[in-house]
Amino acid sequence: MPGGLSGLYKNTYGDKVARGENPLRHPTDATSPKGEALNGALKAVGSARAYYYNTICNVADEELPEEYKVKYLSNVLDQGYVNSCVAHGIAGALSANHLKHTGELLDLSVLLIYGLWRGDMVEPGMFVESTLDNGREVGTSSRRFAPENLEVPEAIEKAKEYRDKYPDSLAFRVGSFYKMRQNANFVSDIKKALYQFDLPIVTVKESGGSRHCELIVGWDEDNFILQNSYGESFGDKGLHKVPLTTKSLDDTYLVLADKVELPFSDVSGHWAEKYIRNVYFAGLMGGYPDGTFKPDSPITRAEMAKVVDEVLKDIDEKIKRLDEK
Repeated sequence: MPGGLSGLYKNTYGDKVARGENPLRHPTDATSPKGEALNGALKAVGSARAYYYNTICNVADEELPEEYKVKYLSNVLDQGYVNSCVAHGIAGALSANHLKHTGELLDLSVLLIYGLWRGDMVEPGMFVESTLDNGREVGTSSRRFAPENLEVPEAIEKAKEYRDKYPDSLAFRVGSFYKMRQNANFVSDIKKALYQFDLPIVTVKESGGSRHCELIVGWDEDNFILQNSYGESFGDKGLHKVPLTTKSLDDTYLVLADKVELPFSDVSGHWAEKYIRNVYFAGLMGGYPDGTFKPDSPITRAEMAKVVDEVLKDIDEKIKRLDEK
């Protein structure tokens, strides 16, 4: 996998407390294998779409085992009487990412995700996609410092209190995400994503007319294995199964924090590198077969037509999802 960010943190939680440092702030001297300065692994923004086309689609179905369970899992969370299954699911996904990148299993604050993220959103409630999108900017931190499960409006006020107390602590953010398409390859693509990245996938399951957010953590011969947010007393220590069919699951998202490097050989140091990165990661513009982007070459009418078409498709998809909600 390109751009792995393992072994980034040199200081443990206990070491920081002993030195009187803010344990929620990640060391700024952490570096990637290429020596690139990072401010927390989970702030490294990659492209889920690039991962999908370059990695998941390159896995053959025959390479997949009959049963599998991802290596990196969060602790089973218990939402109790707080109806924030989306916040719990995303907290679990980010916790698994943190474990993968650092080797440390750290519970992340659901309160901050629920309070700050929902408080920053216009729509009432928490839909997975808009919450993930908002989570690129609004972060969370260790659950040790924001442990409560609260309902709104109390959750919003308490989360703001913690944010003001530790303003530089919100280092755990969504890197990127990709909505798995519900087509003929839906089940196969989910398996490939689980197998490739060893991370749980956020999904919404329809049950009895209601929708509940959970984590897909593996599969067996006939079922997907899901981790719920009702505590270890639910199912088999928090796990249960649903059939390996498209109808078993609704909106399903691959959430990533790995960093993807641009594949172009001629953009490093260019004044427009940031903008090239943005349009490439958004899937709006690609490069040329020779591995270049040609940033100083004029764009043709045909190339512009392709970009506009991609933008319109993206807008149409977002409008369709809003209509469905």
